[in-house]
Amino acid sequence: MNEDFNYCHVVGKTDVGRKRAANEDNMYNTITQNGLVSVVCDGMGGHVGGATASKIAVSTIVDNLNKVYYDDPRIAIGESIDRANQAIINKTIEQPELQGMGSTCVLLLVRNGKVYIGHVGDSRIYLIRSKRIVQLTKDHSYVEMLIAKGELTKEEADNYPMKNMITRAIGVNESVECDFYKTEIMSGDKIVLCTDGLTNMVNDERIAEVMS
Repeated sequence: MNEDFNYCHVVGKTDVGRKRAANEDNMYNTITQNGLVSVVCDGMGGHVGGATASKIAVSTIVDNLNKVYYDDPRIAIGESIDRANQAIINKTIEQPELQGMGSTCVLLLVRNGKVYIGHVGDSRIYLIRSKRIVQLTKDHSYVEMLIAKGELTKEEADNYPMKNMITRAIGVNESVECDFYKTEIMSGDKIVLCTDGLTNMVNDERIAEVMS
């Protein structure tokens, strides 16, 4: 792919935070033959397992997008996440002590002025346009399911005891369902990929304020 991505400026930062001794998040940004790629993964399954799962997910996704060109961005994202899912499972077979590890994933692919998104778990992607913030992804979590059923409000969800329980992750089952979204890019847009390490501590309005 010979597309010039000078209209995109990508930065990334990760921090272990105040609660844990180890960082289970992984991220990577690069230009592949399928377009500009940003991916953020948040591991689960203990310090070693979580960090291992998120690292495998990121490296497998990026490696696949570097090696295989797809005409359809939806297939590019879906197959890359499928391969990451299998790679994590294979690792748990090799090292049974890592059984139960998995990872969330938000994957952004920019091609021909459009943004394509793949999403598994409760990591999020936000679009900030004209100082207004919109969450593009929908959490795969227990509290989000309760909100959808009308059994819980968003305000109640902030302090709900099971707020960190996710219903979908990479590497947990033999297959994984990935949500897919597409949006246009406009001049001045800012897109934020983040884990719940940010969203559990900082509300949407504050994210928009800082980013704007």
